[in-house]
Amino acid sequence: MNQLVILTQEMFEYNLWANQRVLQSLETVTDDLYHKEIALPFSTIHKLLNHICYYDSKTIQRVIDQVVEPIIEKELSRQTLSEQLLSNSLQ
Repeated sequence: MNQLVILTQEMFEYNLWANQRVLQSLETVTDDLYHKEIALPFSTIHKLLNHICYYDSKTIQRVIDQVVEPIIEKELSRQTLSEQLLSNSLQ
C-alpha cells in the first residue's frame, strides 16, 4: 500500500481516537455546563464540538474528493453531535 495512503489512514484513526477521548471525558459534564457560555473560542463546549465536527467533515471531503454534507446547526442535540463526530472517519 502507498505510504501516503497509510499515513492518511493513520491520521484518521488518530483523529477518531482523539474524538472518542474527548467525548469520553465529556460524559460526566452536565448539560448546563455543556451549554454554558464560557471563555472558549466558540463560547460553549457544544459550539466547539460543532466546529470540530464541521472541519472533520471538510477534511474528509478533500481527502476522498466527494461531497460530505457537514452538519452545522446550533440546535443539534448533544447525542447527534457525538454520533457525527464518531462517524467522521474514512470508511
